[in-house]
Amino acid sequence: MLENKYHFEFPQLYKTLLEDRMFDYTAPQYLLDYKFYDADLEPFSFEESLQNYEDFPFYALVLADNLEDFIFYKMLMAAFKVDDECDDETFKAELQRVLSTHKKYLKKEYVKVLEQLYDGPIAKLSDCDLEKLYIKETAFTRFDEELYCGEF
Repeated sequence: MLENKYHFEFPQLYKTLLEDRMFDYTAPQYLLDYKFYDADLEPFSFEESLQNYEDFPFYALVLADNLEDFIFYKMLMAAFKVDDECDDETFKAELQRVLSTHKKYLKKEYVKVLEQLYDGPIAKLSDCDLEKLYIKETAFTRFDEELYCGEF
C-alpha cells in the first residue's frame, strides 16, 4: 500500500472521503464538483493521480494545513463566479447542492461561513477577497508558500 511505501498514514478524513466515493468523478457527490473551478480541468482517477505524482516532480503551493481546510478553501473559491453560463439562482442552487454533500466533512464554523456566502446575493467577490476570508477564518499563515515535491 502507498502508506507503507512512503512511510506515512493518510488522515482519517481522507479515508472517509475515499469510502464515500468522494474522489470518484463519476459519482454525483464528487468532491469539489469540477464544474466550478476551471473549464480546462480534467478530472483524474485516484490511480492516475498517484502515477503522475510518482513519475513527475512538481512545485506545489501550500494552500492548507490539513484536508478539511483545503476543502473549505476550494468551496470558498467556488463562490467566485467566473462566467455567465448560468443565472445567479442556478449558480447558487448548485453551490448549495455541493455544500449539502460536503458539509459533513467540514467544521461547523466553516459550514456557517459557506452557508452565509452561498445564501446571500451573488456578489462580485474577487478571488483575492475569498482568499482573505479563508486566511481570516483558518488563521493560516503559509498561504501560497511554494514547495518543491520530488527529487533534486
